[in-house]
Amino acid sequence: MNYRDGLHKDIGQVHPVGPEIYVMPMWTEDYCAYLVEQVEAQHAFKRGQGYAGTGENKKIRTTDVRLDDLPQVYEGYVHTFNNLLHNIIKKIWLVKLDHSDAFFTRYTMDGQRQLLPHMDHSSIVSMTIKLNQDYEGGSLHFIRQKLANTHMPVGHLVFFPSGCTHIHEVTPLTGGKRYAITFWTQPRPPAA
Repeated sequence: MNYRDGLHKDIGQVHPVGPEIYVMPMWTEDYCAYLVEQVEAQHAFKRGQGYAGTGENKKIRTTDVRLDDLPQVYEGYVHTFNNLLHNIIKKIWLVKLDHSDAFFTRYTMDGQRQLLPHMDHSSIVSMTIKLNQDYEGGSLHFIRQKLANTHMPVGHLVFFPSGCTHIHEVTPLTGGKRYAITFWTQPRPPAA
């Protein structure tokens, strides 16, 4: 499936859903299902060792696969970030950021079932997309804001500041498999 064909018709329409938490349609449900199929077909999760980035708490790891394992998707996302998301972030938070990392996460009943409360030390603004909804439990939950993504549609991008104001977790999965993609940002270097 072509990346451009997977873009949601309402991409760019941003809606606040909580204190400094925003949602935007990004990908269609069909495209999200295609991504899950592709990453599983490559047996990519069998290779995933968990993110071990600098400064991250070693107890806060995910069963993940880097998005650049699917080069066409990665290139499409970077284009979307540079031509749309960067400008949205700059308008909301008045900062100029670059894309820094992107990875699939998977939660299963016989593997990783939850993610402890944390903040994303390696990101300025974090973003995530729920890729499926045929699971139970496993909600992205913002603790201080008392907000979860339970009822947010598949393919909608949730974005928020990554620091201590937005401590978040993934609640325990109680059935099925949960798939998502997380995107991180970093400061944009000053123009030369």
